[in-house]
Amino acid sequence: MISLPRSIKCLTTLEVLFIINCEKLDLITKEEKEEKIQPLSLSLRIVMFEELPATLALPEQLLQGSAESLQIFIIKKCPNIREMPECIGNLKKLQNLEITRCPRLSKRCQRGTGEDWSKIKHIPKIKVDNDYSGEETSD
Repeated sequence: MISLPRSIKCLTTLEVLFIINCEKLDLITKEEKEEKIQPLSLSLRIVMFEELPATLALPEQLLQGSAESLQIFIIKKCPNIREMPECIGNLKKLQNLEITRCPRLSKRCQRGTGEDWSKIKHIPKIKVDNDYSGEETSD
């Protein structure tokens, strides 16, 4: 897979999306690249992107479409993601953000000092590599 299918916008009741180990996948849609972003209405609660070396940016259209539902967002082993999108601040229900083994993004999201810290500091539980913020939860 090299890009997200256009039909993803039709998956309005999908709640969990894991995209893992797609060596050539670029998460940015053609519409986003051409700045023709149309609002989506999605129900994603949990999103995980893992081992996506070709991905340079997070899909704002997908994230914005889940602004009222996304609770857990995990990004792992995506070494070339450059920054956290501005729309992360619009994710009203986001409770847990985890960034692991994403050197560029991890650096930008470091507590208090990272360039993107102001975009994510409102999230109750944040784990950026070995840095954890938030209340401990019991299983």
